[in-house]
Amino acid sequence: MASLTFVSVDDDTPGQLVLSESNEDIDRRLDALTRIAADPMTRERNLTLRICSDYYWFRKRREVVDLVRANRERMAHAHHLVDLGCGYAFDIWAVLDALSVDGLEAECVDISRSNLELARARRDFHRVDNVSFTVHDVAKTLPWNDGAVDIVYASEIVEHIPDAESFVAECGRVLPSGGHAIITTPNEPNLFQLSYYSRKRRAEHERRGQEPVRYAEDGTPIYGHISLKTNRQWDKLFAKHGMRLVDFRRGSVWYGATPARESLPGLAVMFGLNGVLDALPRRLTRNVSDQLIALYEKR
Repeated sequence: MASLTFVSVDDDTPGQLVLSESNEDIDRRLDALTRIAADPMTRERNLTLRICSDYYWFRKRREVVDLVRANRERMAHAHHLVDLGCGYAFDIWAVLDALSVDGLEAECVDISRSNLELARARRDFHRVDNVSFTVHDVAKTLPWNDGAVDIVYASEIVEHIPDAESFVAECGRVLPSGGHAIITTPNEPNLFQLSYYSRKRRAEHERRGQEPVRYAEDGTPIYGHISLKTNRQWDKLFAKHGMRLVDFRRGSVWYGATPARESLPGLAVMFGLNGVLDALPRRLTRNVSDQLIALYEKR
């Protein structure tokens, strides 16, 4: 197995970060990349997929920051923010900067210790002292008392949790009245996906999601998109557990499972359509997107 040197989250003891791929796996990937580079059509397809993907994530972070800034006064008295399923902690720095709340402590939580080692490196790079890290499986009960968290940030995580409703209920439990949940997750199926029009394709998509895509260091299965809902379905689920929608933004029109994303003309249509939709009122265009970006408030 390939490895890197890291410094522990818990102390300054050097250790080894073991990557999930063996050297043989890495060689096979490099061989596949070599074949791709030799095929002009494959190069174009992979270029458009990469641009589509990068724009999706860029737009998500931009819209999240705009959402947070627009609602800064609602969250001005927050003291404890948690980033659930934080991964490498890409987003938390922009969220904290947009909030600009004095005395706010952030806690990044992830099942993967190696993810948090890299997240700590990001904290050191940003030179902040109000961000801590906790190893925990957020698909189970959350490790805080009732009403102990002021802001829950859960970006692109709930769709990977088999029991999404229990996760939403836990978010509601740890928030006090007036607390907030900032959520991003796919809005699927949507009208840009073939599964939107075909029950057979939708069933196949859901079946694939039932299989773990990998396993965490402790053997816990990590799923792909096992819990997919539309914006309206997510709103109803959060409302069921005491959290009302107070504001939202719109993500990119498509990201995955969309044939048009594999061609340059399709890419041009995506950017053009995003521009047109941006010029219209948000309430009319929210559902014309592959992504939910929402702020919920606990009653």
